[in-house]
Amino acid sequence: GQTCTKTLPIANVPYHADYKGSMWNAQALFASDPSKQKAKRDFTTHLINDHDFLGILETHGTQGVEQATQPPTGCRAFWSHGTASVAGIGLVIKQTFLQQFNPTHDDDWVHIVPGRVGRLSLRGALGCLDIVVAYFPTGQEGAHDRMAIMDKISHHIQSRETTLTVMI
Repeated sequence: GQTCTKTLPIANVPYHADYKGSMWNAQALFASDPSKQKAKRDFTTHLINDHDFLGILETHGTQGVEQATQPPTGCRAFWSHGTASVAGIGLVIKQTFLQQFNPTHDDDWVHIVPGRVGRLSLRGALGCLDIVVAYFPTGQEGAHDRMAIMDKISHHIQSRETTLTVMI
């Protein structure tokens, strides 16, 4: 059968309801060692249980690993890959939180800087919410790249008059 997707009227104001988000530097969420990968997936589930969304840094994932991995039950995941050994980010978000907004499509997740910065745009009756997950290069040698990334992010931030942007 067919499913009916409800579209909510969009309030052109910043999101104005409660939310609880968190961030975790997973240091290789998609580790090649199966026991490490299971422990990290279990910790992801533990963290998301108490939050509406979870930004994950240093996933060290690839498209193939992403396709072989399921998000925690009741959640949807968005990924932006670096390499199997460098960077990578993700956003795990509860379906119950997403239900406050219009249906979310893959193109609502924008790879601002692949493997480093992604943005999920949510729109609905309670307002507009953008969740930005950012993982900046570290060390003195990364200073120029950090500035370039901040510049790119600035071009993807909506007006505070219409959108609440949460950066994690």
